[in-house]
Amino acid sequence: MWLPVAALVAAMAMVALALTALDAVRSQYQLVLDGRVLGLAHRIETVLRDRGLENVRQDVGQALTGAGPEIRGIVLRDASGTRLVRLGDTDAALRSRTVDLFLGPRGHGGPPSPAERWQRLRELQAGATPPGASSAGAAWGRGGDRRSVSANDRRGRGRFKMEVFLDPHAGRPPLASRLILPAAVVGGLSLVILAVVTGRLLDRQRTMIRQEARERRLEAVGRAGAGLAHQLRTPLATIKGSLQM
Repeated sequence: MWLPVAALVAAMAMVALALTALDAVRSQYQLVLDGRVLGLAHRIETVLRDRGLENVRQDVGQALTGAGPEIRGIVLRDASGTRLVRLGDTDAALRSRTVDLFLGPRGHGGPPSPAERWQRLRELQAGATPPGASSAGAAWGRGGDRRSVSANDRRGRGRFKMEVFLDPHAGRPPLASRLILPAAVVGGLSLVILAVVTGRLLDRQRTMIRQEARERRLEAVGRAGAGLAHQLRTPLATIKGSLQM
């Protein structure tokens, strides 16, 4: 009886280990996919921050070309939701992930160049309102702090949203890894069935041994009874002969 129970416990342990291994493999492939998506977002963010939006379609296309087969398409939108770039396969049926990009308070192109800083300073000295400042406020923000951002920047200028469309099989482990759980289930069931069959065979063998031992004991008792009867038969015959004489 203990053998099937032990086999059942072993089968449950095999299935639990298979579930743990499969979950670990899936997590590993998902992390790899997340790393590729974030790496692509970082490359696009860096290129657009350095080069601006003049050749945004070409720059995003080059980044998409080297992204790998897992990424099928890209849609880039600005802070207002206006679509700037749409490349590759962007079917709505595909899985997608959205990544936020921040290209700085100027929106693109990195920090202001010295010429731009000089131009702003001249406009400030002349009393003109530089781009990005309100007509009643200071050119560099409240209190004349150059580190503060304008109202347009606070509303999200420079923030972009990139929607990445993924291949249907992206992030999925290979077939060999996905067969871990079915193989463990089949192996566990086979182990339980083998234990049950073996237990029944052992019980049958034990029953046959007991029956054979019982038959041997009965045979021994029968032989002992026959010997005793033979031993008692000789004195009785002698007594009978004496009486006849």
